[in-house]
Amino acid sequence: MSNSAVATDAMKQPLSAYKLAYHRHRRKPSDPLYIGDIDYLVDFSTKFDSDPRIIKMSKPNCNLMKDKGFEYEGPLFGIKSHPGFIYVPQALSPSIQKHLAFKAVTEFCEPPHVTNIDLVPRKLRLEIDNDSEEPNGREKLTMWNLWKKESGGLSEKKRNVLSLSSRRKRDEKARNNRKISKPQYYRTFDKLSWASLGYHYDWTSREYREGEISQVPLLLSVLGSVFASLDETSNKNIFTSSAAIVNYYTTKSSMGGHHDDSELDLTKPVISISLGLPAVFLLGGKSQYDERVVPILLRPGDIMLLAGESRTCIHGMARVLPQNVLLPPVESYIATQEVEKFQMQSFQCIASERMEDDTLEAKFDIHSLDYIPLNKFLSERRININMRQVLPDGVDRIPTK
Repeated sequence: MSNSAVATDAMKQPLSAYKLAYHRHRRKPSDPLYIGDIDYLVDFSTKFDSDPRIIKMSKPNCNLMKDKGFEYEGPLFGIKSHPGFIYVPQALSPSIQKHLAFKAVTEFCEPPHVTNIDLVPRKLRLEIDNDSEEPNGREKLTMWNLWKKESGGLSEKKRNVLSLSSRRKRDEKARNNRKISKPQYYRTFDKLSWASLGYHYDWTSREYREGEISQVPLLLSVLGSVFASLDETSNKNIFTSSAAIVNYYTTKSSMGGHHDDSELDLTKPVISISLGLPAVFLLGGKSQYDERVVPILLRPGDIMLLAGESRTCIHGMARVLPQNVLLPPVESYIATQEVEKFQMQSFQCIASERMEDDTLEAKFDIHSLDYIPLNKFLSERRININMRQVLPDGVDRIPTK
């Protein structure tokens, strides 16, 4: 049989269960059925009583939460077809979501952490090194400072006053000006896809290497260990956030199906935080052909755990939902007061671990000039932060091969 015949036969083979689900939910915005699958998604914030795929979980014995001053009282959910999977809707209050997002755009994507941009050398004749310019003569032109500079300084009130036609004219003029005079910077959010914190993940070899490491931010370390304590399948109920990957998505982004299996201890969960725009997440089975593929609506502030049997299941993100997609409103069963109480306790926990740091509170301040650009960023993009423990308990370094 010729190579062309083999290729033709391969093309005729049916798609795997995961690929079928991915193509169904990946629809582009131009597709008239783009929004038509919203009702089919698992939505833990609205359909927890009516969706047969959802199970409401009893409260686990969260000793680690209580030891650290946390006592989360909100609901926990699972999926019948995926033992070990845990979903915590609206686990993070709007205030801490903003803090995390601000850290993601100002610190997590900057050295000493590593991003996808760092892997591609700067085009010397076309791209400007961000460090070569210092606006106001003080601060370097980081990705965040560049975003503030280019996103404009209009207040939300002034934005709403502008008519649709005037906004279109303004945007068209801005696009034309950028085509002519906009400098091409090496480090921009348009080029940013991911940042690796803690143990730096090598996407080519799909492994972590000893020595290639930066410090996991304290807030991520605390949140990781607290929510990991919800997983009763993990050994000794101990979790160390030794690696974190921050993904930056636009409404055109997606992530194909993959396994998180590069860590040396797969008994510890992966903790995933959603910020910004909502998204459609696909949770599959052990392989591409496993029929257990569940589409899940991820809302900002939700936390998800891949634990137990679901820890090594294939998963990915089909699409990010734009701001104009109207989602069902969240039910009032989520007690805002309890969530805020939890957030206050989280700050107390952080303070107790860093009593020697008098400037800790200031590190969580967001300057008033950053609020409008941050809101604009979160209205256009999605940030996903996921934490994992790389090494087994009692092991302090990656073994040499």
